[in-house]
Amino acid sequence: MKSYKTVTTECRKTLFRITGLEESVHYFFRVLPENIYGVGEPCEIPESVLVCEVPSLPQDLHVVDIGKTSAILNWERPLHDGGSRLTGYVIEANIVGSDRWSTVATVKQSISQHTVTGLTEKETYLFRIRATNSRGVSEPREITGSVVIQERLLAPYIDLTGIPQKIVHVPAGKPIDLNIPIKAQPAPVCSWSFNGAKMKDSLDRVKIESNGKYTKLTVRETTIDDTGSYTLQVKNSIGTATEILKVIILGKCVCSW
Repeated sequence: MKSYKTVTTECRKTLFRITGLEESVHYFFRVLPENIYGVGEPCEIPESVLVCEVPSLPQDLHVVDIGKTSAILNWERPLHDGGSRLTGYVIEANIVGSDRWSTVATVKQSISQHTVTGLTEKETYLFRIRATNSRGVSEPREITGSVVIQERLLAPYIDLTGIPQKIVHVPAGKPIDLNIPIKAQPAPVCSWSFNGAKMKDSLDRVKIESNGKYTKLTVRETTIDDTGSYTLQVKNSIGTATEILKVIILGKCVCSW
């Protein structure tokens, strides 16, 4: 059962601002007409109203990475949701020199990173983001500087921090499993060699898998003959990186009494 409190008896018009309400609280309102003969039946709103405002600005908008026609943006939640749960974010972009801001993405409130695609290569962009709730849209948070959309160039790098001595011991019969992190932009071509001879995928023993972040060499059913130097070469249009790993196959121990 609802409990009503009189907020004014001095309303002479059909518009009145009620102050002193609590944020994040749902309210019902009703109006009762009154004349010299008394008070009439109330007119009540059909649904409750949440007292809230638009969110504050999202925090720390910055560009994580750029590509040939894309940019990865990251941000933090607003400090204040306005008294109503956040419903999402609106990302906007502007080509420097233009007054027009265009909406390039609308994402859920649980998201804090998004890849904006479909950008024009070599154009200079500004980005901004707004938070939304049931009341509306916040003021925009803009990145601190403009960004030129172009493919980043990065010379190949092979990360061997997981194998600092560059030596791997494998028991005979067990697979050689070398999963090596790499970095390169544009995407590189990776190749493996064994004792100077280039290795190729084979259905029975050797498998080579590579992407922009890792290259993996697997050699199954190893024997002592697989002991030797394994050379990894990572190459793109910027340069080449090469590392050599020593793999030692440990012979099976034969015990007798």
